[in-house]
Amino acid sequence: MSIRSIASLAVAAASIMLLASCTDHAMSSETEQGASSRPSAGNRGLTSRPSGPLPGKHSNDKAILAARGALPEVEPFGKVLGRVVKGSRVDYAAVVMERATIDEFLAGVAKADLSKVDAHAKLAFYINAYNAKTLALVVEHVLGRGKGGADLAGVLEVKKAKGFDFFKEKTVIVGGDLLSLDELEGRGRKLGDPRIHFAVNCASVSCPALLNRAWKPETLDADLTTATKTYLASEHGSRIIDGL
Repeated sequence: MSIRSIASLAVAAASIMLLASCTDHAMSSETEQGASSRPSAGNRGLTSRPSGPLPGKHSNDKAILAARGALPEVEPFGKVLGRVVKGSRVDYAAVVMERATIDEFLAGVAKADLSKVDAHAKLAFYINAYNAKTLALVVEHVLGRGKGGADLAGVLEVKKAKGFDFFKEKTVIVGGDLLSLDELEGRGRKLGDPRIHFAVNCASVSCPALLNRAWKPETLDADLTTATKTYLASEHGSRIIDGL
C-alpha cells in the first residue's frame, strides 16, 4: 500500500474517531468552561451531530429570510478576511488597519435579534462573531504586549503576562448577552453540529485556519465539510508516526 493511501486511511479514521467522540465530550451547558489547553485540536467539548442537515439551508420562507436580513451585514467583515488571511496564516498588521470595520460588525452582533433566526443562519452568525472577536482580542492583548513592546508568543501567554484569560473572560456582547469566547462557541455547539470546531479560529497555529471570507447560511454545510476535511488532512489535524 502506498504512503498516500495510508495517509488517506489515517485521515478518514481520524475523522470517524473525532465525530464518534463528540458525544463523549458533550458540554452540559453553554457556560461550562473549555479545556485548559485551549488551542489543542482534540480538547474541545462537542455535541453529537443531529441526523440530517440543519434547518434553513435552502429555505425560501419569507419569515426566515426576513430574520436573516435583520442580522448585521456580514459582507464588509468578509472583505476584511479576504485582505488579512494569507493561506493558513493571518496578517495581524493588516488586522490593525481593519479594526474599525471589525468593531462595526461586532457592534451589530451586540444588538442582533436572534429570536426568529433559523439554525443555519444562527450558526454562521456565531462563527463570524467568534472569529471577529478573536481578531480584535489579538490586537488588544497580544500585539505589542510583551517585553519591550514585542508581541506575546501566543494567546495562552496573555494570562501569564496580564492575568487575562483569552477564552474565559466575558468580552463579546451577542444579542445583548455578555459572553466569553468559550460561551459563544458553546451556543454554537448547542445547535448540534460538531463541525463548528473546524470553523472557529483560536489564533493559534495548531487550530483550524481562518476562512478568507465570511460564513454564510447558504453555503454553511458545504463550507463546514470542506473545513473539516482540510484540517484533518493537515499536519495539525492528523499525522502518521513511525512505529505506531
